Amino acid sequence: MELTSSPGKVNTKRFIRKYMMNNKFLLSICIPTYNRPAELDRLLLSIANQDCNDVEIVIGDDGDFFATKQVLEKYRNLNIVHFKNENGPGFDTNLLAVTKMAIGKYVWWMGDDDEMNAGAVVHVLNIIKNNSDVSFLWVNHYIFDQNIPAFLKKDDYFFQNRDAILEEIANLLGFISSIIFKKESISNVNNENLRNFIGLKFINLYLVLHTLSGSGRFFYVNNTYVCVHPTPVGEASYDGFTIFAINFYDIVNNFKGKFNKKSIKKMLAKNFGHIWRGMFVGYVRGYDNPRKIFFTLFSRYWNYSEFWIAGFVFLFPRWLDVILYKIYKKFVRHSYGQQ
Repeated sequence: MELTSSPGKVNTKRFIRKYMMNNKFLLSICIPTYNRPAELDRLLLSIANQDCNDVEIVIGDDGDFFATKQVLEKYRNLNIVHFKNENGPGFDTNLLAVTKMAIGKYVWWMGDDDEMNAGAVVHVLNIIKNNSDVSFLWVNHYIFDQNIPAFLKKDDYFFQNRDAILEEIANLLGFISSIIFKKESISNVNNENLRNFIGLKFINLYLVLHTLSGSGRFFYVNNTYVCVHPTPVGEASYDGFTIFAINFYDIVNNFKGKFNKKSIKKMLAKNFGHIWRGMFVGYVRGYDNPRKIFFTLFSRYWNYSEFWIAGFVFLFPRWLDVILYKIYKKFVRHSYGQQ
């Protein structure tokens, strides 16, 4: 069974390409884009500087098709497939479309506003070529201007099992640009169940958990090959609270029978820790009052200790939280990385 969200026009194109170029590419770099020509240009430039002989680039367009096409004129040396997401606009349908269009053995999702660092493609291809049983890879990343790894380890390694990934990577499994997986690992996805989560803007997490619940080995790439350019707090065009607090929980909970219960709880606990701290930063910077939405989390996170710590903090008046935040920034060394 294959993903069924992409339109008939895309299916026809994919059939022709697969017939003509079957097994030509080992890796498909899949990029869903939406009106970010400058950012896409930066990403493609970072890919163009890699050795991409065994690589295709698949771009699903939810925005100004002509603007994207102008950018692509600069990269005719790359194996690029560019098409309009006929089921869009929408992140979920676009991600599913580029994933289905891909004909590489492995898929590497990339956000159109992120970029690759030198050596990324060669390193990943070497891992894939030397470990045919690998079904999933997670690539370390860092935030632009911070240069702090998202995950603090010394070397590449194989995760002990699927539960170890949930506990160690946790909420970072939702970041698309760090995700690489074997295309056939989602060939048996339950499309009826999948459709229940289309529109939550987190379909990537569903596919990741589906992959991890299957067979194969899972690999961690320690080098920070991905540079992240995050949207500043308060400037996002999406509802971050709903996506990362509610939708994340609901998708993970859908797989509770596939993973160890304690591992799922640790994963959700780490996720909530990031959520309420992000809400706190937004609060002290003058954005929405988290008290208005904090109680929405009760039904999902009431049995997590940090829920009550966060609730206590948000009972303080804003001026006191501002002071606490300044003290924290001054005396506590912030680390993006996870131990």
